Amino acid sequence: MIRGFAGLLLVWCLLAEAGPIVMVSTRPAPASTPIQRRIGIAFPVVTTLGDIGTSRGQLVDLGSRTVRMTENWKTREASEGVYSWAGLDSKIDTFHNAGIKIMLTIEADGPAWRCGTSNARSCVFTDIPAFEDYITTLCRRYLGKIHTIQFGNEAFSSYWYVGTSSDFLTAWNAFYAVVRAEMPAARIALAGAQVSLPHAFAVCVEGRAIPTYSSSTGALLNSAQVAAWCADAEIFAMRANYIAVTAGAQYDVLDVHLYDNMEYWDQYMAAMRNLLPGRTWIASELGAPNKRYESTDDAFHAGRVSTLLSTARNLGFVQVYYFQLLEYDPAVDAEHERSGLLRFSDRTTKPGYDTVKAFNSRISE
Repeated sequence: MIRGFAGLLLVWCLLAEAGPIVMVSTRPAPASTPIQRRIGIAFPVVTTLGDIGTSRGQLVDLGSRTVRMTENWKTREASEGVYSWAGLDSKIDTFHNAGIKIMLTIEADGPAWRCGTSNARSCVFTDIPAFEDYITTLCRRYLGKIHTIQFGNEAFSSYWYVGTSSDFLTAWNAFYAVVRAEMPAARIALAGAQVSLPHAFAVCVEGRAIPTYSSSTGALLNSAQVAAWCADAEIFAMRANYIAVTAGAQYDVLDVHLYDNMEYWDQYMAAMRNLLPGRTWIASELGAPNKRYESTDDAFHAGRVSTLLSTARNLGFVQVYYFQLLEYDPAVDAEHERSGLLRFSDRTTKPGYDTVKAFNSRISE
């Protein structure tokens, strides 16, 4: 739990900032839920039918038995009442038929005809029953083929979700109710917490001494700069949103995305478990290195992947996924663009690919 009067006051302030909360019970996964030892892959290349088949083969070669993919309502129902399932059918069927368990992340976005406030990655739905119809149709179409499902990706910042925590909770709880009724065996994972959240709770709330780097320059921040980072309105709002959503949402498991500072991931997860005791966790994104302040050399990458795998193995996650199969296009200028196991230039394997393959080969499940 948050320690001391100041910590308790912060929680109440964050809750007040977050807006109204509907308190409902959560249903954590049973304590006996087995820990997944093998690492899965988040976001393989699935643009074309050829890509899907190639990615399936690579996951099998890696020994990965789980895969995470995304889905978007606006792609599936661009015109009201007219669905297009062929692309998703190919992805789901290809991996399911290969014995690979599927985690499907449905983005917090929708077709223009059911969106109010929006940005490039999300929107606030203006018709929840229409959203429920889409989720119902999806669940019935893929019954028995989806192992884990979630709505929203890192939905606690304005970059990934344009609405308020109350807006998100309205959509989330509608999503949860439909999935629970239509796919009772599926595991429902709350939207993933971006790495800024465990860092903020560990450093800003619990006062843990964990290095903090500038996201733009990679420079290591001094104590005054860390204090300013903790006081930043965006960081404060993310924490408030996370507290509000985890208090008001129903879910089976919590999801966290971990990058950077992997030597401190145990402290990150200690802070998150203090905040939300007794919950079960997955990690649907684990990646390295950060090009802002780390080498992108193949050998260095492979070493960081090895450390990442051994670190994650001991954190008690019931599902884990490496981010990602293919490097980003360098033109994107993403912090973790070189995290991929395949080179962007020619899609050949990097030494880190062999690291993951060797890791999985030593594990029976």
